[in-house]
Amino acid sequence: MNATSFINTLESGLQAKLVAVKELVPGNLGSIVSQWSVKLGISNFELSLFSVLLVSITLAALVVGWYLRRFGKKKWLGYIISFIGFLPVLPIMMAGTLVYWMGKLYWKSGKVRSNKESAPKEPRKDSSNINDWEQALKGLEKLQS
Repeated sequence: MNATSFINTLESGLQAKLVAVKELVPGNLGSIVSQWSVKLGISNFELSLFSVLLVSITLAALVVGWYLRRFGKKKWLGYIISFIGFLPVLPIMMAGTLVYWMGKLYWKSGKVRSNKESAPKEPRKDSSNINDWEQALKGLEKLQS
């Protein structure tokens, strides 16, 4: 089997899977893929193949980097390969951190209050009785010691 026949077989199989996925996904995922492929000037299949390859290469780099760091003698090479595998995930992590940080700032600004803070704190009507009772217990403890 030569490379061109392998690519053609892979292309026809992936196109059949894409047609099946487009029919199953509500909201027509295929239209989103089509919009991006038109903007980039490539076909839907090429965009999907690029996405699959990017995820595969990322996972492979992370696994190889972890293996080299864990069992290899050149640990620095494992760190470099892991960093390269981590780069595609970095924008997602940064966006998540930014959302968390902005939410934390908004919460601390005082515009949002929890249910515990919003409930009015009223003094107990029988607080003097409780204080008297506590003082009586302290007096009994002093007498016992």
